[in-house]
Amino acid sequence: MRELEHLLPELTPPPDGLRRLQRSLHTRHVPKRARIRPWLPVATGACALALLALAWLPGMIQRQRRDDALTQALLQAVAMPPLTDGIHVDHGAALLLHGGPADTRTYLIVSSSTGH
Repeated sequence: MRELEHLLPELTPPPDGLRRLQRSLHTRHVPKRARIRPWLPVATGACALALLALAWLPGMIQRQRRDDALTQALLQAVAMPPLTDGIHVDHGAALLLHGGPADTRTYLIVSSSTGH
């Protein structure tokens, strides 16, 4: 280390050099911590919620329509047909069979293929 001190000459700073160096260092653009706007997290959350709703809503609507169609079909299947004076058979014969459950009507239907 001593040999290096002998090889390099001692330099004196220029007049007012230290003050200019300090001023230059203070005026340099030092990136400050990024300021977060107070509304930015709220806006980000609202956008995320809107995207989630847009992704979820079509599936929910489709599921609801499918459930409504199934409910309607089940209600039509369970509903009793309106009672009539009998059944109307063209080109055949129908015979009411007794002996089943009280809320069920069973008919034996025979059709003629010739149309007589």
